[in-house]
This record gives sequence, structure tokens and C-alpha cells, in this order.
Amino acid sequence: MIKEPIKRYSQAFKQQVVREYEAGASNFSLRQKYGIGAHHTVER
Repeated sequence: MIKEPIKRYSQAFKQQVVREYEAGASNFSLRQKYGIGAHHTVER
């Protein structure tokens, strides 16, 4: 089994995702748009 490297997101990236999430974008659409794997990452 090959493990993927742990992704680290910049503060600016996180703030952009949060702004879009608060503006009404769905968790699923943001994960697809930005290539975020884990479904709880955006909710945190």
C-alpha cells in the first residue's frame, strides 16, 4: 500500500476556502475544486 504524502495548506489557501464555504459553496464542491481528499478537512 502506497501512502500519499501529507498535504499542508497555506494560511491564504485556507482563508480562501473558508470564504467560499461561508458564501454557500458545498463541502463536496470545494473538495473537488481544490483537490482536498478528506471530507472533514473543509468542515474543520
